[in-house]
Amino acid sequence: MRTKQILLVDDEPSVTRSLKLSLEAGGGYEVLGENRAAHAVNAARIFRPDLVLLDVIMPGTNGFQLCRQLKTNADTKEIKVILLT
Repeated sequence: MRTKQILLVDDEPSVTRSLKLSLEAGGGYEVLGENRAAHAVNAARIFRPDLVLLDVIMPGTNGFQLCRQLKTNADTKEIKVILLT
Protein backbone atom coordinates (compact mmCIF):
# COMPACT_ATOMS: atom_id res chain seq x y z
CA MET A 1 0.00 0.00 0.00
CA ARG A 2 1.32 3.43 -1.00
CA THR A 3 2.01 5.98 1.72
CA LYS A 4 -0.55 8.80 1.49
CA GLN A 5 0.87 12.29 1.25
CA ILE A 6 -0.64 15.23 3.14
CA LEU A 7 0.26 18.88 2.76
CA LEU A 8 -0.47 20.74 5.98
CA VAL A 9 -0.71 24.54 5.67
CA ASP A 10 -0.86 26.62 8.84
CA ASP A 11 0.90 29.85 9.77
CA GLU A 12 1.75 28.48 13.23
CA PRO A 13 4.88 26.27 13.11
CA SER A 14 3.91 24.58 16.38
CA VAL A 15 0.61 23.46 14.85
CA THR A 16 2.19 22.04 11.70
CA ARG A 17 4.88 20.31 13.77
CA SER A 18 2.46 18.66 16.21
CA LEU A 19 -0.04 17.58 13.54
CA LYS A 20 2.79 16.23 11.37
CA LEU A 21 4.13 14.16 14.27
CA SER A 22 0.65 12.85 15.14
CA LEU A 23 -0.25 11.89 11.58
CA GLU A 24 3.08 10.26 10.80
CA ALA A 25 3.14 8.37 14.13
CA GLY A 26 -0.12 6.68 13.14
CA GLY A 27 1.62 5.28 10.06
CA GLY A 28 0.73 5.39 6.40
CA TYR A 29 1.18 9.16 5.97
CA GLU A 30 3.98 11.37 4.78
CA VAL A 31 3.31 14.97 5.86
CA LEU A 32 4.83 18.16 4.52
CA GLY A 33 4.24 21.26 6.63
CA GLU A 34 4.12 24.69 5.03
CA ASN A 35 3.84 27.80 7.19
CA ARG A 36 3.54 30.40 4.42
CA ALA A 37 0.31 30.53 2.45
CA ALA A 38 2.13 32.25 -0.41
CA HIS A 39 4.23 29.10 -0.93
CA ALA A 40 1.45 26.54 -0.54
CA VAL A 41 0.33 26.25 -4.18
CA ASN A 42 3.89 25.69 -5.34
CA ALA A 43 4.45 23.18 -2.53
CA ALA A 44 1.32 21.32 -3.66
CA ARG A 45 2.51 21.30 -7.29
CA ILE A 46 5.86 19.80 -6.29
CA PHE A 47 4.80 17.48 -3.44
CA ARG A 48 1.62 16.22 -5.20
CA PRO A 49 -0.29 15.44 -1.98
CA ASP A 50 -3.40 13.29 -1.77
CA LEU A 51 -4.88 15.79 0.68
CA VAL A 52 -4.32 19.37 1.81
CA LEU A 53 -5.19 20.29 5.40
CA LEU A 54 -5.58 24.04 5.29
CA ASP A 55 -5.91 26.57 8.11
CA VAL A 56 -8.66 29.13 7.48
CA ILE A 57 -7.25 32.06 9.45
CA MET A 58 -3.80 33.06 8.20
CA PRO A 59 -2.19 36.45 7.58
CA GLY A 60 -2.22 37.67 4.01
CA THR A 61 -3.89 34.94 1.99
CA ASN A 62 -6.54 33.20 4.08
CA GLY A 63 -7.56 29.57 3.72
CA PHE A 64 -10.59 30.27 1.53
CA GLN A 65 -8.48 32.30 -0.91
CA LEU A 66 -5.79 29.64 -0.95
CA CYS A 67 -8.38 26.91 -1.57
CA ARG A 68 -9.64 28.90 -4.59
CA GLN A 69 -6.07 29.16 -5.90
CA LEU A 70 -5.56 25.41 -5.52
CA LYS A 71 -8.86 24.62 -7.26
CA THR A 72 -8.19 26.94 -10.23
CA ASN A 73 -4.65 25.64 -10.85
CA ALA A 74 -4.53 22.85 -13.43
CA ASP A 75 -1.82 21.00 -11.47
CA THR A 76 -3.63 21.06 -8.11
CA LYS A 77 -7.36 21.25 -8.82
CA GLU A 78 -7.98 17.53 -8.21
CA ILE A 79 -6.36 17.50 -4.75
CA LYS A 80 -8.83 17.11 -1.89
CA VAL A 81 -8.84 20.00 0.61
CA ILE A 82 -10.04 20.08 4.21
CA LEU A 83 -10.28 23.50 5.86
CA LEU A 84 -9.34 23.66 9.55
CA THR A 85 -10.23 26.39 12.02
